[in-house]
Amino acid sequence: MEKISGVVSHLQAISRTEVTIELNSEKQNKVVRLVVGEPWVISQGDSLELSGEADLKSGVFVAYAYTNQTKGVRFYPEYTMGMRAVAAFWYLLSGFFVVATASLLYINLFDSRPRYLTAAIVFLPFLFSCSCLLLGYKRFAKLKRITRFVAASE
Repeated sequence: MEKISGVVSHLQAISRTEVTIELNSEKQNKVVRLVVGEPWVISQGDSLELSGEADLKSGVFVAYAYTNQTKGVRFYPEYTMGMRAVAAFWYLLSGFFVVATASLLYINLFDSRPRYLTAAIVFLPFLFSCSCLLLGYKRFAKLKRITRFVAASE
């Protein structure tokens, strides 16, 4: 995570919550994709301070939080109690499916079915459950990291 600032020279709306910005700073011009959870308040000539990370594949800076110093508006995601409840539910549900499919696999090992059928019935849902658990962990860890970075830099 890093923080950049500059003046908006051009902007292109992608959606109500996503915009592409050309940002002029004292060092260089940057292309920024701002992705926020509510409609953005930015216009040409505004002075912005953005928090995010560089996308190494595309070369675009992806910002998740901003402060519009010209208009006095700011947005940053908050890791609230509601988000913690959603995360806990996601982890419990995914964990339940991991444990359930693992126990099915254990039971089916002693069954008389062919092994490839056991693998098809149990192993594929087990992999799907594990991948859902991993995706949920990555998503909520990223949100928590963004919130902590923005709160620490203020």
